[in-house]
Amino acid sequence: MDSEADIIRIISIIKKKLKTYEELQELDRLLSELKPLESAVDGLTMANRMLLLNSFTAEELGENEVLFSKGDPSDCIYVILSGSLQLYNHTLKDKGDMIPGNILGKGTILGERGILKDLPRSLTAVAIEHMYVLRLEAQIFKSLLGKEVNANMETKRKIVDQYIPGLAQIPAQQRERLAYLLDIEYYSRGVIIAKQGSFNEKILIILEGECKIFFQQGQYKRFLSTLEKGSWIGEESALFDKPSAFSVVVTSETLKVARIKNSDIKQVYPSATVQLLRSSYNAREIARNKLATFSHPCLTPRPSLPSSPRNFPLATPQAKEKMNTIINRMPHIRSSTLTKELMKCNLKGDIESQAETRAFRIRKSFARCRSQGLNS
Repeated sequence: MDSEADIIRIISIIKKKLKTYEELQELDRLLSELKPLESAVDGLTMANRMLLLNSFTAEELGENEVLFSKGDPSDCIYVILSGSLQLYNHTLKDKGDMIPGNILGKGTILGERGILKDLPRSLTAVAIEHMYVLRLEAQIFKSLLGKEVNANMETKRKIVDQYIPGLAQIPAQQRERLAYLLDIEYYSRGVIIAKQGSFNEKILIILEGECKIFFQQGQYKRFLSTLEKGSWIGEESALFDKPSAFSVVVTSETLKVARIKNSDIKQVYPSATVQLLRSSYNAREIARNKLATFSHPCLTPRPSLPSSPRNFPLATPQAKEKMNTIINRMPHIRSSTLTKELMKCNLKGDIESQAETRAFRIRKSFARCRSQGLNS
């Protein structure tokens, strides 16, 4: 749904009073690209899914047009189809001035919490540009999605209580808001979710799966440590406005994470929590920098080195004998022996990567023996 033609097609189908089953299927396919909406409706039966799609209406907003104001009744949810919204919060004196908050983009769902908690709108939403939103009435939302959304919120509340420090003393309503702002995301093996030298737009907390941290220095790649459940990724950009010092790659089949927007950390999270996160990050960064300094690089073999040298016509008999001894030992290097050597060196990283380092050293021995033979 990247083209304007797709937006126009969605609007045209939604505006029809009577829709065919084929049109609802087409609408389902087009809207499936709005990931938050797709995640919310994923558990519905096909009949309820079609009923939901048939219940959407569309609204068009011009630049600076107000979608809803703080204090308005929560009578529906909105899904941003195109464009973006600026959220505002009124000052304490409530003199009409407004404090800008988050900017929300395509796919964002607004208003679920107010409907489920029977609360009025807590913020004012204003269109930044010409845009379209989908509207779903509160009664239909509660009947079709209320149970699913409540279960999702309960899961996110547990994540907040378990993984985010410094929240024990804040009101339950504020913790509820932090849970509402969390998103759940999934990544597959091999995806780089943080890139060295790049700014992160979000913080990730690992809920299921594993990642590895690696440090790139020229042609060398150094794997530093493994990240598991409860680990934080990418907080340096939100906490210190600096790019990532390391890269992080998914190593498990799938990775489930909780996502926190940088803007939420800066604008919504308590200062005590932010300070705890900074202290925790500083301690981890010191440890990771030590690993990056002292761990052996996991090298890939250089093409210039001989892959399997066996014949050196100019070598001395002693050099040839030493070379043959080294070559004959290569297939018999046991992983247990290699593991013991790694433990002695206090290295961290996977055995395969360190085995490459061992192979590199053996190739250096080849080259040294060859040099001895040529110089004899």
